[in-house]
Amino acid sequence: MSPALHLARPISRFLRWLPWKFAICVVIAASCIKENYPVSHFPMYDSFERSTFYLYVAGADGSPIALQTLTGTDITEIKMMMTYRFKGEKARQTKAAAEAKKKGEKLRVMKVDEFPLELKQRFGREILDWLVQHHPALPGKCGGALKLMWVDLFVKDDGKLERKVTELTEVRP
Repeated sequence: MSPALHLARPISRFLRWLPWKFAICVVIAASCIKENYPVSHFPMYDSFERSTFYLYVAGADGSPIALQTLTGTDITEIKMMMTYRFKGEKARQTKAAAEAKKKGEKLRVMKVDEFPLELKQRFGREILDWLVQHHPALPGKCGGALKLMWVDLFVKDDGKLERKVTELTEVRP
């Protein structure tokens, strides 16, 4: 028997074995890690909210600064800090509502987009204070002040995108 034929048989057996056994192994592994694409636990663009927000840090003149370049802190970290504060507030409200329910009272838990501006400003101040504490030279590089800007994006009834910018807070050293 030639060496080429001698190698061909094990390779052909391996290839016959591979497709269905490999697929079963992948399915078992995916089930163990709870990831069953295309039937996934994590929806991909099932639907979009009609509104969202983003944040940016601006200098004294209100123009956005290159936060990542100047500090190494990504703006997504800033949004996550805000989001964690919102989750904490929502948890506090949920706990208060549960306690009120035990007393026979009714207390509504606000949605994030219903939080008052004063609360958003307080959270924004905490975030900017953290940023200045970790990067004390930053305000000097940005005209002497830092501003945290909140931008609401929402789809109007006519389908057009509307953008509303609000200055949450300002820090001057």
